[in-house]
Amino acid sequence: MPAAITPGASEPIAVYVLYIDVVDSTSATVDEQNRVNTRLRDVVMATAAFQGALARQEVLSLPSGDGLALVFLKGIDAPLRCAIEIAEALKADPFCKLRAGIHAGPVILEPDITGKPNVSGDGINLAARVMSCGGAGDILLTRNAADLVRNLSAWQGKLHHVGERRAKRDVLDVWSYSDGSVGNGATKPPVERAKRKVWWMAAGAGVLFIAGLALIPLSRRHGPVPPTSAAPPPEPAAQEIRLGMNLWRMLPSPANATYKRRGLRYNRQDTGREDWTPQLVSFEHSLQAGDHVRITVQSYQSGYLYVIDRDVFGDGQRGQPELIFPTREIRGGNNQIQAGEQVGIPPETDLPPTFDVVRSKPNQTGILITLILAPAPLAEIQIEKTAQTLPEAIVAGWEAKWSSQSKLTENAALNGALYTQEDKAAEESGRAPAGEPITVFSRRAKPGEPIVGMAMIRLEP
Repeated sequence: MPAAITPGASEPIAVYVLYIDVVDSTSATVDEQNRVNTRLRDVVMATAAFQGALARQEVLSLPSGDGLALVFLKGIDAPLRCAIEIAEALKADPFCKLRAGIHAGPVILEPDITGKPNVSGDGINLAARVMSCGGAGDILLTRNAADLVRNLSAWQGKLHHVGERRAKRDVLDVWSYSDGSVGNGATKPPVERAKRKVWWMAAGAGVLFIAGLALIPLSRRHGPVPPTSAAPPPEPAAQEIRLGMNLWRMLPSPANATYKRRGLRYNRQDTGREDWTPQLVSFEHSLQAGDHVRITVQSYQSGYLYVIDRDVFGDGQRGQPELIFPTREIRGGNNQIQAGEQVGIPPETDLPPTFDVVRSKPNQTGILITLILAPAPLAEIQIEKTAQTLPEAIVAGWEAKWSSQSKLTENAALNGALYTQEDKAAEESGRAPAGEPITVFSRRAKPGEPIVGMAMIRLEP
């Protein structure tokens, strides 16, 4: 058990979960199930991903009927690497059919009734639910897990967006891994199977009710009918909420630019008199260390905006979450925005009006951006003068609770578009620009629920 984690601690920790399950195991005999589970355990234990994490005391193994869950404490792509190694082993020796689900999110570590370490929470549940959306050979990821790894060079072109799938009460945004050797490029939704199950359950319940009714004496059947209580009011219907974002990179102003900024100053030092113009950048494109960027966020509903970034490294590690907005240096700490309002971070009027892209370590591969639009101020955050570090467990909890059903869509045709005088006027007045933002996060939510969007800025080597 990892020495750094104490069972019974109430504070959630962010983990990376692989959940695997033997397909159609219930049709086998008990002896055959036990034989398959024993061989599968040996396959899992032989993988390099598991052995490395075990040596560092960074993994917990939890048996689960005809499968198991592996909880990796570090390494954002550790579950994916492990799932691929397992699939490759089964391809060479296909003694069973397996499906896998991967999720990144918070769990609580606690002892079971025997005192052994156990984990609970959505970090485990969502890995199991996304797995249930697939069949034999599928390696499926939630949006949370996919956003962490899909822009790493090792997985470029191997993660495919499947779309929304229903698993119990959740509607998950599902991604699938395939590399031409293992994994499937698509998967079928299990909705129809769920419907048939409900129909048969309803039919069975009807038969039992009729049989029970026949056993009730006739005098009791015709007795007084007790008053019924009023039906509870219906829950508010879910509706789509959206949050837009533009990522701007500064470049020397081209001849056709209508907006030019003279004498742009970086790092609060006047380094030149060249004209500069912001240019839209899609998250499918990379930035370089030394680039200067800014963000504009467009809200489609009123709320309180928070912007967090983390450094992401080639070994799967992530830096501490940094709250870059709100701060008292930007808008005096006011992070309340109205529906239709656009906010510049930093504001266009600031000097400098940009952030510097800095590579904190040689192996840094990206910057993970998290946007939160909450209906009320987040009680865990006290706004400070400058950017502040936030506890990973708290941020991971928000992301797991509110981002698992969020979708990211981008208008690739806008990549490279230039910031205009009209954009400047809209930003200064607080109103929305004429066009849609290049990046839009959306989700189905009930009134008053937050929206969280996550996207990765890739850094060129």
